Amino acid sequence: MSLPDFKEKQLLVIHAYDAMENRLQFKNENICLTRDGGVVDQLSVHKVFGAFIIGDFSITTPLIRKAQEYGVSLFL
Repeated sequence: MSLPDFKEKQLLVIHAYDAMENRLQFKNENICLTRDGGVVDQLSVHKVFGAFIIGDFSITTPLIRKAQEYGVSLFL
């Protein structure tokens, strides 16, 4: 880790809504948040320092592997 990593990267905080199906997955070097099958938001994995996930979520195994590969910390 270097100083530019701390200056340029972001922390991702995601809060689940109880009535909806929430899913966090990896697509084309992006972390995608989907609710009820539709993409709500996405962010490049290169800009994420860590992700804080609050609530009920489904997380795919490829997301965990890619997060480890790119140095993104996942906090559940």
